[in-house]
Amino acid sequence: MTKIKILNDTDIKELFLEYWEDEFIVVHETRYDANELEGISLVNEQNELLGFATYRLREDCFEIISLNATEKGRGYGSKLIKTLLNKANQANLSVVEVTTTNDNTDALRFYQKFGFTLVKVDFGAVDRAREIKPSIPLYDNQIRIEHELTLRLVLGAFR
Repeated sequence: MTKIKILNDTDIKELFLEYWEDEFIVVHETRYDANELEGISLVNEQNELLGFATYRLREDCFEIISLNATEKGRGYGSKLIKTLLNKANQANLSVVEVTTTNDNTDALRFYQKFGFTLVKVDFGAVDRAREIKPSIPLYDNQIRIEHELTLRLVLGAFR
């Protein structure tokens, strides 16, 4: 049995430190500190972390900033994304956006499975983000990390 928990600023800060070795994350060349984001976690019966996500409510859309599962293929990410889509719906926001990087083929596949469509490629965005956060790695999955890819879902289009 799993359950969703709301994350506070301290929780988000600790998770950012654990996963990205810093207290902030950079998306769209913008620094997001833990206290600027909302978050949820998925935990098991022993309260062990199975995954987490952070997001922010914009005037025109629900933006997913991060989504991480501790294991692939167990449905943890799916439970998190379904919860986020429900939160967007509850906030009366019909557009949900998420940005990933060109190397993250697993994320591209995952989001498209839920009906997200690629709407923007920001060439060189990660190179520019390194000016704010030099610790962003150059490579992952044997692919140079250079570009941000934004995917969008219009709620009601997903079935």
